[in-house]
Amino acid sequence: MGSILVIRGGAIGDFLLTLPALHLLRRSLPGNRFALLGYPGITAVAAEAGWADETRSIDYAALSRFFVPGAELPESLTSWLAEFDLVVSYLYDPDQFFENNLRRAGVASLIPISPKIREGAGHASEQLAAPLSQLALFLGPQDHTFTLEFRDSLRSQADALLPPGFSPETCIAVHPGSGSPAKNWPFENWLTLLSRLPAGRLAPRILVITGEAEMEQTAYWVARLREMGAPFHHLESPPLPVLGEILGRCRLFLGHDSGIGHLAAAAGAPCLLLFGPTEPETWAPRRPGIHVLRHPSGAPGRISVEDVRSAVHDLLSP
Repeated sequence: MGSILVIRGGAIGDFLLTLPALHLLRRSLPGNRFALLGYPGITAVAAEAGWADETRSIDYAALSRFFVPGAELPESLTSWLAEFDLVVSYLYDPDQFFENNLRRAGVASLIPISPKIREGAGHASEQLAAPLSQLALFLGPQDHTFTLEFRDSLRSQADALLPPGFSPETCIAVHPGSGSPAKNWPFENWLTLLSRLPAGRLAPRILVITGEAEMEQTAYWVARLREMGAPFHHLESPPLPVLGEILGRCRLFLGHDSGIGHLAAAAGAPCLLLFGPTEPETWAPRRPGIHVLRHPSGAPGRISVEDVRSAVHDLLSP
């Protein structure tokens, strides 16, 4: 086709659930120029893995005019959009204002796809890729089992964030938060779990990952972890591609149904994910090495520490 643009807003998890569709486009239409329009900190994950030739920020004032019916469109943006032979848009656009303005800008071939996911209607990544059937493109197993391989330059950036002698290959990465408190296993349970891991020379190093949204909640938790004397290192809000490079080398990732959990999975880390009210059949990464624990009630607090400890022990066993 020549040039393909994918427009994707949303949080990191939303973007990563769209990667199978992007993988399908890239493998089915090789040799094309691929561009992404989205939030820079998130689209950088695909760019640093070599999945995009160009990225632009969706957080751009001129773009807001595309959501106004009949608005005068900025020439610099319309000329750029008109360069693409195919545009796939995942922006929520119930009134089709954005779609109509894209066509006014000269986009001839457009596939608008709703970003809304319905539980019970198939896996999220399948729902996001289904409209590509208009191009006779359908997801295959390889579109779920890919591994993001980041540029070599990220390795040195990643190692610079870790203390001397701290090797991801020997550590467990723990992300105790998510975008929704309802999804989270209680912080006290995380502390109890980490206190029950093997001690002494056999103790795995712990890499604790937190983000800005969890800062207030996790400050106390991290302080408690220090009091326990656990061998851990705390990473707070690292750049997502750098974090992905680190997670891909970790011995195991422990977390929830979260964007960071999807990043760890896409980077190739074995994962133990604790699910709450969301359905794993819809939201859990679909790839080898992903293990899910969920209480039948959907309440994450009812997953026992012993069940998680036992699962970690089994996954770490040779």
